[in-house]
Amino acid sequence: MMSVQGSWALAWALMLTSCAATPNKYDIAIADRCPDVVSTEPSRAALDSAAGGDNWFLTEVLYKADDSEDIWTKTIEYMQGDGATDVAPKAVGLVLFILLLLTWWCCCYTCCPCCKCCRVCRAKEQKKSTDIVCKLIGTILILGIGAGLVVCWIFSVATYEDISNGSQRLGCTAAKMSKALVEGQTSPNFIGMTPLTNRFTSLSDILDDGSDFVTDFNQLIDNTVEIDQAFSFATETLELLKDMMSESANRMPKGHTCLLCDTLSGELTDVLDTMADSLASALTNARAEAKAALDADKREDLRRLLDDSVEPLSEVNELLLDALDPLVDGENWDMVESSVTEGRLSMYILPAYGLLAVICGGLGCLAFSLRESGADGQTQALPHRCACCSWCCGFFVAALCFLAGGFLQTLGVPLGVTCLTLDGFNGDVIDGSSDALELDLTGDSLTMVKNIVDQCLNPSDVSVSANFADVLLTTSAGSTQTMRQLIEADLKEAIDAPFAELQTKLSSANTALANNTGVTGLRELLSVYGASISEFIVTDGDSMNALIAADGITGEDVTMITSLACSNSTTFDDVPILGMDAYFSGPSALTESDYDLTVTMPCSSSALPPCFSEANCKASSFVIQTKEDLRNDVEFRCDVFQDASGTECPVWTQRVDGVAADYVTCMGSDNTYSRLPKNCTLTQFETYLAEFNERIKVAFTTLDDTTATMTAEIDVGLRELIDDNVVSEVTEILDGMGCNFLGEFYQSIIWGACYEGVGGMAYLGFLYVIVGALMCVLIIVTYAMWRRSVDNYNWDMEHPGDGGYPASSDDGGGGDRDESI
Repeated sequence: MMSVQGSWALAWALMLTSCAATPNKYDIAIADRCPDVVSTEPSRAALDSAAGGDNWFLTEVLYKADDSEDIWTKTIEYMQGDGATDVAPKAVGLVLFILLLLTWWCCCYTCCPCCKCCRVCRAKEQKKSTDIVCKLIGTILILGIGAGLVVCWIFSVATYEDISNGSQRLGCTAAKMSKALVEGQTSPNFIGMTPLTNRFTSLSDILDDGSDFVTDFNQLIDNTVEIDQAFSFATETLELLKDMMSESANRMPKGHTCLLCDTLSGELTDVLDTMADSLASALTNARAEAKAALDADKREDLRRLLDDSVEPLSEVNELLLDALDPLVDGENWDMVESSVTEGRLSMYILPAYGLLAVICGGLGCLAFSLRESGADGQTQALPHRCACCSWCCGFFVAALCFLAGGFLQTLGVPLGVTCLTLDGFNGDVIDGSSDALELDLTGDSLTMVKNIVDQCLNPSDVSVSANFADVLLTTSAGSTQTMRQLIEADLKEAIDAPFAELQTKLSSANTALANNTGVTGLRELLSVYGASISEFIVTDGDSMNALIAADGITGEDVTMITSLACSNSTTFDDVPILGMDAYFSGPSALTESDYDLTVTMPCSSSALPPCFSEANCKASSFVIQTKEDLRNDVEFRCDVFQDASGTECPVWTQRVDGVAADYVTCMGSDNTYSRLPKNCTLTQFETYLAEFNERIKVAFTTLDDTTATMTAEIDVGLRELIDDNVVSEVTEILDGMGCNFLGEFYQSIIWGACYEGVGGMAYLGFLYVIVGALMCVLIIVTYAMWRRSVDNYNWDMEHPGDGGYPASSDDGGGGDRDESI
């Protein structure tokens, strides 16, 4: 038996499935209107004709008008000029309607029995005969009018099909466009305004303090702090040595210069550059950039940015939906379809009445041609009665056709120019008509509207991809940028770029810094030459002579360049360097008492020699004393790291595996060390440099070990967390904001409402005017036939016995009567 919980779950599932399966109003509208819609592009020729040619309203009115009040003035000026020949003929139907009404009254007046005395054409002396040629011409004209009506009816049927297709296309497109705006679509890809707003809101919630993402993110940031500490440990170790090599007490001790210091500084700079381009650096950068991009302040800025980004989208959505909703509404659409159906009926009714008039006229003409008079010579009543029915019905049809046709053609002008303006609507049109329309758009707002029109709503090529994120502008920190620029620069690129760099470093063959050639070369340099740095600290002639002069010794200088080592040595380039023993090698006649002051021989291996030259004894004595001081006194700097109490911190103590045992304790909150200035002797300085060989090894072994541990945490854990929750979401949202679908829908609306709707309406009006004109010809022919026939008939009735009917045949005694009808 199913559990209670299972029953509830099943009930919820069935209810949700039922809700999901229930079609909304957009699906209903699409199913109702779209199956029979033709997708091919209709002709624009009818629309151009309806407007009176090219879009004169745009070029001659909107572009030239100074404000909205000036639009009417410019329209009148155009109508009085070029418009008189292009636009004025559209009102010919209405003019003919008025003339036809006047003519109808006149014709009706002539039918009145009491006015026969006014008829100059009536039979007075005798009946008037009609030539067979005239009868033939009349017959041909009536038959031709009938054929013309059939042709017009065929064209009007086709035109009405266009109008019907246009209304269907308009309704279908409105429903599809509304559905796409609300729910989205796949091709072209658009996420939909409602899902877009929801996903922006969801993304904003993800960035909120206390969310699962922020909690996991902060935990990962805390767990990966070791990479920053290890990288800082190695960097600080190198920087300490580099600063010591640049320290004047070490690089230029009294009267001397350090030949190895500059070399070491250069090597240290190269190793620091190598570190900056390493996997460890990429890890620290990725972590730092991710942390900076998603800290509390930045998350708040991003949430505000997301909220601001939704606002213009919502405005566009509301504007479009408000315009489309009346077309999607079922009741409104039923009214539209009802109007189309009624219009179709009128299309059948008017030609039907016209054909009825033609049939009557044809029968009358046939009777008039074949048997105008009976066997007794009396004029028959059938011709004039059929002719009267024909021209009376013709007046009715012609009046309705002129009225309807003139109205449709006249209405087609403003609708046509409006459609042509919408069809060619773009940023240039907005610029050109901004004064006339008094658009309250400037700066970024104007630019954004123009971009939406040119790239989304009515692009020159609807197949070119366009995106709302590239056209909607937002202002942040006084700078106006597109939504994509803001979101990608402030969020996506800020996070994605360092991780992309990390991927590049991961593919590098050399990710272990401890074995890097630059690091091993630096360590070898310290190992070989660090403990014998005294061999590379040599006399600087200019500096030493300046010291000699400052001591009051005049007329003497030192010319021999020797190191602080006792024995000779060579530079890196095998250039000999004299030791201090060479300084005292040379014959001299002076004895020890000849020295200017009492000095101690720096090198115990040699006895104090006499002065080489009596003239330089004071200078030589000063040099010997200086070298002795540098070798024995605390003249050098050997700074170390210190803890918070100011005690030296042994950060380079290593474990069995070569990793530093405790290098974090002495670090500050910014992962840097505080330095303890420490003076040292030459011997201590040499030991200090030699120890850096092992210190650098420990620092980089520690960094490599931490890098190996943190790579998965940062590149996989942190990257996937940010990708899944932020970067991928932002990418999907931005990619789903394509707007060129609007161009396809807009184009289809123009086709339906304008090309087929307005163009067809105006062309139908033209056909109605043609039908009215055919009816006018029919009226003239049948009226002439009626006039001749009824006058002859009345003459026969007035002259019984003169070839007419007997007096008792029709009126019971003859008499003077007028049977006009």
